[in-house]
Amino acid sequence: MYGAGHEGGQRAGTENILLVCGLGAACALATDGLDECAAKMAARRDRLQAALVAAFDDASMRVNGHEEARLPNTLSVSFKGIKAPVLLAKIEGRVAASAGSACHATEADAPVHLSHVLAAMGIPVEWGMGTLRLSVGRYSTDAEIDEAAEVITREVKALLV
Repeated sequence: MYGAGHEGGQRAGTENILLVCGLGAACALATDGLDECAAKMAARRDRLQAALVAAFDDASMRVNGHEEARLPNTLSVSFKGIKAPVLLAKIEGRVAASAGSACHATEADAPVHLSHVLAAMGIPVEWGMGTLRLSVGRYSTDAEIDEAAEVITREVKALLV
């Protein structure tokens, strides 16, 4: 171990044993029931996906990534012809979403550039620029999922007009 100047630079310092124990206890609590929690989140993610797929045709929306080998809480969708920052501005305060791995822009009117992640996935630019990353949480409810789907659907359809 390197760091700090304790003992003439021979040791990094004194570890906080109470914090180390606390971290261990927190990890044990976090993993308790993890499989059940993951299954519930995957069901809510799938509910959100199903609602969006039902609302749009294949020409205007696509689901990104593998159908099964993915995180249980995360959904990536792309809307063709829409800039993600514009959509995020429209849903702000009603739906928490991100375009962080979809593009690199911080304002709705800023130029959007396809991220290296979506490019590596083979997502075409005209789709990738309208990508939203949506996450459900341990405490997300079906009602919240349904509301998010309604808000996104309404705003995307308004932007596509």
